[in-house]
Amino acid sequence: MGITPLHARLIVLEHKRRPLPETIHLLGRQTVYLTEEDAKRMLQSCGVEPAAAATELDVQTIGAAALQGQYISDRMFFAMLGAKNVLAIDYTDYEGAEIIIDLNAPVPQEHVGTIDFLFCGSVLDNIFDPATYITNVSRLLKPGGRVCDQNIISQAHHPYLILTPGWMLDYYVVNRFSNYTIYITEHSAAGFVHVYGMVPAAEEMVSDFGPPRGAIPIGITVIAEKARHSTSDRLPIQDQYRTESDKAYYRESVLELAKDLELPTFGAPTAQELVKLGLRSSKSFRYLGVLRPGDLSLESTQPFVGALPDQSTVGGMRIIEATYGASAVGTPPPAASVCAAFRGNVTETIASLANGHERWEWRVDVHVLGDPLPTVGKDLEVLYYFANEPGRPVRRAYLAAEAAGKTLVLSREDQSGAQLGRAHVATQ
Repeated sequence: MGITPLHARLIVLEHKRRPLPETIHLLGRQTVYLTEEDAKRMLQSCGVEPAAAATELDVQTIGAAALQGQYISDRMFFAMLGAKNVLAIDYTDYEGAEIIIDLNAPVPQEHVGTIDFLFCGSVLDNIFDPATYITNVSRLLKPGGRVCDQNIISQAHHPYLILTPGWMLDYYVVNRFSNYTIYITEHSAAGFVHVYGMVPAAEEMVSDFGPPRGAIPIGITVIAEKARHSTSDRLPIQDQYRTESDKAYYRESVLELAKDLELPTFGAPTAQELVKLGLRSSKSFRYLGVLRPGDLSLESTQPFVGALPDQSTVGGMRIIEATYGASAVGTPPPAASVCAAFRGNVTETIASLANGHERWEWRVDVHVLGDPLPTVGKDLEVLYYFANEPGRPVRRAYLAAEAAGKTLVLSREDQSGAQLGRAHVATQ
């Protein structure tokens, strides 16, 4: 669970639109991935002067403990936005939660309509009953209350559920929430994040964002406000099964949303970044730009204004296929894993690191690739070509098991002693 720089910025922008209340509720204690200086710089760059807040470093959450107390606590972060109380809700008193609620069951009546602002840190993707969860979140909110709910919607990070943006949109549409925005993020292994905003149209169908690219994580963040006329218990009907009255109700709600929808912009992507992790094109999603590690100030990067750089100017290598653990496929796994061994299982991860380089050296990191077969030796094989080389011959780099900790070198020097043929893929 955590508030990343992206989520922190979205919270600050929401605070700027309408100030946060004095009492903040969290679903789960949150690791805030910001130092005190980072947080101040981010607020100021968004035009918000930080409120006076006592310095409190996070020594409570597991995420922060691994980093030896460099990050501020969730209490301090929200205090910088004027909050006086920050209360965590959880299934147990894990990491010091003050309020114990099982969100798989209807919330107790004493908690209904008690919350002004609720931040949900990757709970829905780890809960068994999603419909009960989202209904509970709505029931917890007061009229005028807001929720900021962030989750993973791809297989990365071992989620319990993989939900679509349309599933979340439809709930808030049919229950007539207001001022809701939905962001989709695709996270490269190189650290930068492509950010998209959902732009629902009056027609009933939400177009598909597309499946995960290997182990590249996809996240979703929803910010929604409960209006006085909002409901909690109306359940959506999927687009192709709606009656004419269902369609009219849905269309009216979406048109109401479109009047006030404002989406921020982020940094303009470079051609090199687009070669490492290309963009998606889908009618219901608008590309908002890229967020890079360290982009804490809006002045630190050129904003994206809709013009994309020419990727054809970027030479260097292109990864065709990368496999970690092919040598062990078929071996009975001695331990469970959150990822699998199969042909091409780390293609997109390696591509988002190596594409565009003329020569690339990397110490193989199992924390980046994932460990499909714990305690079993795994090899690493990479097939690649160079975009500006005549004929685009395919090269092969190979590290025998155990590859983790060894140095992978991708260059024009043939790694296997013989070129493998010609590339069949013209572009990536």
